[in-house]
Amino acid sequence: MFASVLWILGISCMCFFILYTFFSLLYVVLEVPDFLEKVIRIVFPAIFTCMIMLNIVERTL
Repeated sequence: MFASVLWILGISCMCFFILYTFFSLLYVVLEVPDFLEKVIRIVFPAIFTCMIMLNIVERTL
């Protein structure tokens, strides 16, 4: 049980880091306004990470 929780946390951190990097590069390429920076760099990766982790948890249960 504890190992599976650590596995899920590790996967979610790795997934968030990859998505954060992708959306940061997307922010630089698209040159969007500054007020959208936090939304694109943090909120989008967090939402997609939650969706992916919920899908993984649903499949393992």
